[in-house]
Amino acid sequence: MEELCKQLDDLTSEMKVLKEEYQDKVVLSESLRRAHEEQLARIQEANVQIEKQTKKIDAKVEEISMYKKKYEDLESRFAEKESALKHLDLINDNLKISTRKKLMDLEEKNRELILTLDEANTKLEDQEKTICSYKEEIEGLKGLLVASQKRCFDAELRARAPIEVTRREEVLLKLEEEKTDTENQLKWKIEQFNHLEEAHRKLQKDFQVAKKEWALERSNLVDEIGTLQMKLDSQAVLIEDLTSEVKMCNEALAYEESRRKLLEVKISESKTLYDKIFSDYEEARLTIEAITAKRDEEIASLRISMASKSTLVKEMEFRSTQLEQENKELKTSLREFQNAQVNGADTTSATKNLRNKIKNLEHAHRSCSEKLKAKEAEFGTQIAKLEKDLDNCFCELISKDKQILDLQLELEACQSSLMLQKLDNEEMTTVLMLVKSKFYESSSVIENLQLKMAQHNAKVAEKTEVLMEQLEWKKFTVIQAQVETLREHDTGELLKKELEICRGKIDELYLNIDCIKHQASEKETAIQDSLQRTLADLERANHALAEKTSELNEMKFELQQRSFVLEKMEKAKFLTETELNNYRDESKTIRKRLDAAVAGKMETEKELRQVREYFCKLNSEKDKIIEELQQKVSFLEEDNERMKFEISSLFKTEAEKFSEKEKKLLEFAKVIDRRLRETQEAITTLEEKLMHRETKILSTFQQEIAKYLHVMEDNEEIISELEHHITLLEEDVNFFVEVTTSQLEEKKVEIHTLSDALGWITATYVLKEHEFEFKAILISELGEEINTLQLNLKSEKNLSFISRNCAEQLQAELCVQSLENEKKQSEVLNELKVLQLEKQIFLDQLGEVKSNVEALHNTNAKLSSEKEELIQEMSELSDMISRMYHVDEELTSNWKRIMQKIVDESTATKSDKKDLHCTDIVQNEIHVSSLKNNVRRDCGKRSPLKEHNC
Repeated sequence: MEELCKQLDDLTSEMKVLKEEYQDKVVLSESLRRAHEEQLARIQEANVQIEKQTKKIDAKVEEISMYKKKYEDLESRFAEKESALKHLDLINDNLKISTRKKLMDLEEKNRELILTLDEANTKLEDQEKTICSYKEEIEGLKGLLVASQKRCFDAELRARAPIEVTRREEVLLKLEEEKTDTENQLKWKIEQFNHLEEAHRKLQKDFQVAKKEWALERSNLVDEIGTLQMKLDSQAVLIEDLTSEVKMCNEALAYEESRRKLLEVKISESKTLYDKIFSDYEEARLTIEAITAKRDEEIASLRISMASKSTLVKEMEFRSTQLEQENKELKTSLREFQNAQVNGADTTSATKNLRNKIKNLEHAHRSCSEKLKAKEAEFGTQIAKLEKDLDNCFCELISKDKQILDLQLELEACQSSLMLQKLDNEEMTTVLMLVKSKFYESSSVIENLQLKMAQHNAKVAEKTEVLMEQLEWKKFTVIQAQVETLREHDTGELLKKELEICRGKIDELYLNIDCIKHQASEKETAIQDSLQRTLADLERANHALAEKTSELNEMKFELQQRSFVLEKMEKAKFLTETELNNYRDESKTIRKRLDAAVAGKMETEKELRQVREYFCKLNSEKDKIIEELQQKVSFLEEDNERMKFEISSLFKTEAEKFSEKEKKLLEFAKVIDRRLRETQEAITTLEEKLMHRETKILSTFQQEIAKYLHVMEDNEEIISELEHHITLLEEDVNFFVEVTTSQLEEKKVEIHTLSDALGWITATYVLKEHEFEFKAILISELGEEINTLQLNLKSEKNLSFISRNCAEQLQAELCVQSLENEKKQSEVLNELKVLQLEKQIFLDQLGEVKSNVEALHNTNAKLSSEKEELIQEMSELSDMISRMYHVDEELTSNWKRIMQKIVDESTATKSDKKDLHCTDIVQNEIHVSSLKNNVRRDCGKRSPLKEHNC
């Protein structure tokens, strides 16, 4: 705004100066009119001179156009020559690399050939030695023949006797046979030697022919290299001419590109800041998703453990049936014993059998108690681990919420900086448009040059392909000659020397090319200086006009933008003031509700402490009773008849008490039904109100509330089943199950605690998902409105942070309270087990057990009332959240569309709710059936025979 005011003041001052100048010019115009007649003659003379100058200017313009055409031609040639040079450099490098590789291959092959020659020479020497040895053998054989002939002659002379004649004939025959064998061997070896000589001569001839062909090919390659070097020299001169011209163009573009790069640097910095913030947000989101995945895995593991424990429950039920059969046998034995006492017969054998069975039962009971203690320790460790994991999850959530808030603040700062940079960029875009127009003109020229370069490169590529094919063919022939020859090493050395000579020549040619380039560049600079001077004069005039027009357009555009921004700011102020007032009213109401909730929590904690003290007293009384019962064990046989009478009387009194308590429970169930109906009606009214306000995300929250209502209905069914369960207790009083019931009860308590933990984990998981969704929506909405609400949103954020902290504190307190309630429930169930054991042993203690049952029903009623209060608090929180997030007026129009979709989807959601309700009912029926079995087995227990009751 201050800049706009300054610019407006400058414009007004300039307008005043222009008006003063205009008045001065009017006065001058009047004086000039008087002198106009005198200047007409002078003007005519000036017109004649102007015509002459126009002719000169036309001639110069023609010359400039000619120079431009020449400049374009030179640029095209320069581009072609540059491409040719690059291509030739690449070819030269490839040739150098290929020649080096060929030399290395030739050296390796020469080494191999030398090795083969050495081997062949060694073989020839060996053959010559063998031939010499054979010759020596032949000469020795000839001498032997002469000697043998002489001996034969002497033998013939002396052969008078037939025995000597036969011997000499045999010797002669042997010698003749040896002679024929040696002659055959000599012929075969002479033939081999002749074949080897012929092959050696053929190889020498082939080697000489290949050597002549290779010399011709080498001379052809040298001629081609010379022609290519000549072309390089001619093209290098043209390239140097064009490089000087291109440098001048690049200098002009460099200044404009430097300004463009500065703007790009600023934009890149802003982008990097935004990317960092976005990456941090994504990391936080990924960590949250990982935590949710871990929770899903934990829930799956808990479900698996539930399935395994259900199998164990079935096994225990099977065992319980076996124990019931044993109890029936004991009852029959007791009846026989009683009949024997009545008849006065001998009861020693029956008493012995009973005592043996009682001892066996005591032993089994002790082993079960030890198992119970071990399992209780294991479950205690598991519960502690789960509590630690939950605390860690809450700490991580709090830290991540803080990180999200920090990221939101950083987003706001970055977006404010982006707005400032956008204004700067808009100012610089006009400058860039002018720069781009000139850059496009130069780029069009460069593109034409690039097309010509591409055409030239294609031609050169075709030529190089032909040459490469020829080279490959020649390589193949040379390789064949190398394989066949045996004296390639000398020729390889000659080739190395010739290549070194060629390299020296190429280096000399490059030095000559550099000198020629330097001379040509000096000539081109002189020509381009003259051209640039003329072009600079024309460009200055055009640039001055363009700058003035651009400045006027920029001033108009800026005034329009600033007026538009002022209107938006006024609208934003009005909206933010109204929203702030709404937030303040809502925060006051929320605080009042939170105070009331805290007071209710304190009252519940006091009541729970009183219940704990009451159960502690009951435990102390139970210990005393157990000690007394242990003393009475020895007198059981004498007191059987007396116990029968007492049991019958107590049974009648207890039946009357049961009927009274059933009536009370029915009344209590009716009261609970009324309260639940009232709560359901209140919740339905709240849902109808929320349906007009909540967004898509709050629709999922309503589904969770519906689940809680189903849970409450299931609780009503459980209460009705408990009434039926109390009636069944009268029938199952006389069952004597001591071992299996303790194990079953422990496992059922475990299942109950795990089911409660699962419900609590799912509820917290859903709440956290909603929180993350709400936060994501807040981030998107704030990102859209930050440009107009930078100053006023600070107070709103403070209020929102306070409310979120309050909500988090409430959630933490609710979680803690739920954990405490679970622990208290587990403690109460353990105490109930002890009471049920005593009630099964002696019917005298049924009154105490029933009083404890009534206390437990009262605690269940209190817990149900606490659940109702929690549901009300959740509904209040949903109202608060819906009010906080309905800020923009545009959401009202979107909400109508969403409501139509929700009405269509309500049918689908009802079916899903029915499925969930059915699954909950099945689980509750399983739980209730387990409780019935517990009670049936607990009623028949007796534990006075063991030392310590658990």
